[in-house]
Amino acid sequence: MNSDVIDFASPAPAYPEMLLAIGAIVLLLVGVVINKERSPLISYLAVVLLAAVALLVMFQPVDGVLFNGVFIADGFARYMKVLVLGGSAFALLLSLPNAVENGTHKFRICHPRSAGDARHDDDGLGQRPDEPLHRHRAAIAGALRARGHQARR
Repeated sequence: MNSDVIDFASPAPAYPEMLLAIGAIVLLLVGVVINKERSPLISYLAVVLLAAVALLVMFQPVDGVLFNGVFIADGFARYMKVLVLGGSAFALLLSLPNAVENGTHKFRICHPRSAGDARHDDDGLGQRPDEPLHRHRAAIAGALRARGHQARR
């Protein structure tokens, strides 16, 4: 099987996608490590990353076909990439105030050792994360008992 990627310059049409993938991984790692009060910074950095990739797509005039015809870079693909990147950046900017208000902008790490302790964590809204679930289960069990059914455990 012959490969069409033979040197560093041959995947040039895919450089924006490579930058986006590497930047997303770096932002994810930075988001896990930084302080929780600075987590909106990651969203702003993601918008900057999306804008940088969009600029690279617009001003990189490299067209081509890579990976045996699977990846095609032409004018229409460039237009659609800029449209999707711009829409993504706009959606991030619109969602940030709501995420900060609801406390969903924080990065959380849950590994098997702390999974049992997750029910005791405060989610920032003054209640345990599993309280609505227990209230919901209790309401369903009460409704079933009222109809004469026995709830399974």
